[in-house]
Amino acid sequence: MRPRKTTGTIEVIVEDPHGRVDPSALRDGISIDLGVPLALEASAAPIVILRVRVAVDGSAEVEVETENATRRRVISIPDDRSEATRILVLLGANLVRDESAELLSMLITRAPAEPSPDGAEDLDRPTSPATSALASPTLAEEYARAARHTSRLPEERSIRFSLSARVGGHATEETADPFFVFGAEFGFDIGTLVAVGITDLGFGGNLSSSDFAIAASGTPYLELHGFIDPRIELYGQVGVALQGRSQTAYDEGHFQVAAYLAAGARLYASNSFFIGLELAMHVVLTDAFLMGSISLPQGTTVGSAALSIGWTF
Repeated sequence: MRPRKTTGTIEVIVEDPHGRVDPSALRDGISIDLGVPLALEASAAPIVILRVRVAVDGSAEVEVETENATRRRVISIPDDRSEATRILVLLGANLVRDESAELLSMLITRAPAEPSPDGAEDLDRPTSPATSALASPTLAEEYARAARHTSRLPEERSIRFSLSARVGGHATEETADPFFVFGAEFGFDIGTLVAVGITDLGFGGNLSSSDFAIAASGTPYLELHGFIDPRIELYGQVGVALQGRSQTAYDEGHFQVAAYLAAGARLYASNSFFIGLELAMHVVLTDAFLMGSISLPQGTTVGSAALSIGWTF
């Protein structure tokens, strides 16, 4: 069969003075993922330029430059050279698709097949870099597997919003009272591994005639997080639950505080959408804290579990 004819090129430039990634495998992986040959040397007129800059501190900047725009992402890469290469293949290919889908579709035009007179393929005809790379089963299988991970990668900056449902319980010698809390969360990454935010934003109350109270609550927190897989992010949070509430017959204060500790995981179904699972603990520090419709006295420690859905921007 005739080789593919290109109407332009994607040029991949790798700047890695410390050898943290495999530049040849990086180029071959991107070529296989996108299904196009790449220019290994500077091209006279590339329509897309993909630059990968790797620093000694474990960070990598991936930049896609087209005629009309430039897009960058900075991520933290693992120490393992092959895993770092695989992650950069995923990010680089996804950025090219996101930024230049129309240009990418113009890169390759397939020439009609012309069988040899004897019916056999002409093995002497040249092949593209992508076709040559596919001849290696190990490389092809590795990057075919990697290409299936189209989830969010650990970018350095993001804004997160989610809605959650929390269930817990307060047990005494006489009763075991469950509580339910519905709330919203806003989180802001301030570094590769660190975020700040506020969670459990919402309203609650005890509407019984003998102990009527309503409350507005929110929990500012500090978070440490990290990706163990392009689809799975683990995190831990520590914060203080703050609550303003109406007065009751028991003369409880209008302002209440509880210590907050949580750990959980976010499972990314796409680049931006995730489902969260969390376990948390609250310790009431003031005279009474409303958790859902349950009023918890000072010194109470309660556990809870939460399910959330959210988006990153």
